[in-house]
Amino acid sequence: MRYTPMLLVTLTLPLACDQGPRTERDPSVAGADSLDGLDEFDDGERAEEEDDDFPEESFDVPPPVDFSCTKIDFLFVIDDSGSMGDEQERLIDGFPGFLASVESAIAQYDYHMMVVTTGYRPPVGEGYSCDETIGAGRIAAGDGTECGVFEAQVEGEPTKRYADAETTDEDTLTDLFSCVADVGVTGSGAELPVWAMAQALTAHTKPGGCNAGFLRDDAILVVTVITDEEDDGMSDSPGDPALWKEVILSAKHGRESDIVMLGLVGDTDLEDGVCDPFDLEAGVGAEGAPRLRELIDSFEYGSWASVCQDDYTPFFTNAVDDIGRACQDFVPAG
Repeated sequence: MRYTPMLLVTLTLPLACDQGPRTERDPSVAGADSLDGLDEFDDGERAEEEDDDFPEESFDVPPPVDFSCTKIDFLFVIDDSGSMGDEQERLIDGFPGFLASVESAIAQYDYHMMVVTTGYRPPVGEGYSCDETIGAGRIAAGDGTECGVFEAQVEGEPTKRYADAETTDEDTLTDLFSCVADVGVTGSGAELPVWAMAQALTAHTKPGGCNAGFLRDDAILVVTVITDEEDDGMSDSPGDPALWKEVILSAKHGRESDIVMLGLVGDTDLEDGVCDPFDLEAGVGAEGAPRLRELIDSFEYGSWASVCQDDYTPFFTNAVDDIGRACQDFVPAG
C-alpha cells in the first residue's frame, strides 16, 4: 500500500559521484555525518489433466530469482514509547512472513539485521556504553533480557550489535528478532526516529563505532520505521524530509537505487486513514505522519502502510517487490 514548517539545519553534503570499488565504509566520504543536529524490492505452466471426469490443476512454483545483489542490510527503527506495545507485537508476528517472502523471492543472499529505538535508553549491563546511545544497535529486550546477539558471534572477534548470516541461521534469527524487537514501552515520549536512523547509518558506522561493520557498500539497505507519532521537527528530529533524505543517501554514497525505505506510520490525517485519533492515555490510535510519509515516498523504492492495521504481514509481503526491484537494479561495487 503506497501513498503517493521546520527547524533550520545546515547541510553540507556534496554527494560522492565516484562509484569505484569500496570494500569498507569510508569515513572520508563527504556527507557521512555532516548534518548539523543529526551528528554523528511467470505463472507456472498448467499440468496435464490426468482425469477427464475430475480434473485437477497444479502449477509449477517459479524458483527464486538469482539477482545480482547477494547482500541485504536490514535496519529496523522501532518506537519504544509508552503507546507502542501492540504495534511491537504485530511487528514481531509479521517478521517470519517477511523473512520467508524474501527467501522465496531472492535465490541467495546474506544478511545483516539490526534494531534501534527512537529514544534514549539506560544501559542494560556494565561495559556496554553503546546502550546509552541513540541509534546504536540493540542487544537486549526492553526488560533487559539479553537476546544472544553477542553470544552468537565468534570468540575473539570484535563484537557486533547486529545479527548476520555468518553467525546466526535463519531459524535462530526469528527468535533473536522476537527478543531484540521487543524493545518495551519505557522510552522517551519525544520520539526521534529520523535522528536514530541517521545516527545508526552515519556516525555509528565509522570504524570503532557502535554499529561498525553493519553497513556494507556491496549490499542493498532496507530500512523499516515503525512509530505511532510524527517526527515533527519541533521537539523531535531537526530538519525536514528533503534534508533527512540527503543524510540517508549519504550513507550509501548517493545511490538511491541501493535503498528500500519502508514505514508503518500514522494516517489519522488522511480521509481513508485506518488509525483513530491519537489518545496517549488510552494507548490507542496514532498521530498523522505526513512528514515521515513524505520521506518514505520520496524514495524510488519506498512504501508505507498504517501502523494501526491489525496484521503487518501483507505489508511486508508486498514490500518484497521493492526489495526485488532494488536487487534487479543493483550494480555491485567494483
